Amino acid sequence: GEGKKKKEDADPDGELLAKTEDPMGDATKFVNLLAEHAGGLLQTQTLSMDVFMRKGRLLKALAALKRAAKIAPSDPLLHRSVVRFLLKVADSRAAAPAPVVQVLDSELAASAEWGLPGLSGPPADYNKKWIAQHASGSVKHAAAAAEALSLLSGGKDADAAVDLILKESVAGPKLIELTAIYHWVKASGCSAAKLAVFVEKARAHWPLATAFQ
Repeated sequence: GEGKKKKEDADPDGELLAKTEDPMGDATKFVNLLAEHAGGLLQTQTLSMDVFMRKGRLLKALAALKRAAKIAPSDPLLHRSVVRFLLKVADSRAAAPAPVVQVLDSELAASAEWGLPGLSGPPADYNKKWIAQHASGSVKHAAAAAEALSLLSGGKDADAAVDLILKESVAGPKLIELTAIYHWVKASGCSAAKLAVFVEKARAHWPLATAFQ
């Protein structure tokens, strides 16, 4: 009501949160809360994937992946998470318990049934198919493919990755989205010439923006 006092935030700057002694434990509580109240958001599921991959809980990450595939199977945000997940599975296979590996192999072999065909093969092959199907005509999708390509090559194909982005118009995304792509291009290790081409395109579309330096 009108007479109620607004509850004060005891940690407005997040300093206490940043000092947590159990970051993964707190992150798990956070994603569980998100799943309870905002499970229909793609960001909730990709964040859950990230947390559970960091914890080595691959079956939990897989469950979040399957939920994400029902929400937006071709979304660029999900593509980044899919490639990271496939690489994590490949890296963890030797040390993972046999029953976990069996479940992962079975579920990935049947991935077409839950919206993401082709997950049982090499991650690089999956990225190539995704590029052919989705990267053309959208700079956000091209950026996701580029990040995946760079991740798969260990950063060695930075120029080739950025070329995927440079082929597309920058007219689609919001300024904040294009700025995020710019920061990735800048940090990718690509040549100065490639970065300059991107900056020129971005400034031409957003002439008053100061983000593209």
